[in-house]
Amino acid sequence: MPISVGVGDVRVIVPQGAAVRAVVTNGAGSVSWDVGGDSQSTDGLGLSDRTFETQSAQDGQAELVVEVSLGAGDITIEEN
Repeated sequence: MPISVGVGDVRVIVPQGAAVRAVVTNGAGSVSWDVGGDSQSTDGLGLSDRTFETQSAQDGQAELVVEVSLGAGDITIEEN
């Protein structure tokens, strides 16, 4: 599922318990990952091709692959 936005905030809600892999690129802003009991965040400039995965995606094949490209803003990926 590719998502591309120039400027703004992107919020992706994934199904709870899914094997998820997210590859994100953010020119300026922050990225937050709160999926599968794992919470991570990073911010700054030039955040390119950062990959986040649930443990189940690391152990096997991801059921859902999310690609987010954002010029400037905040990316949030979380479970419902």
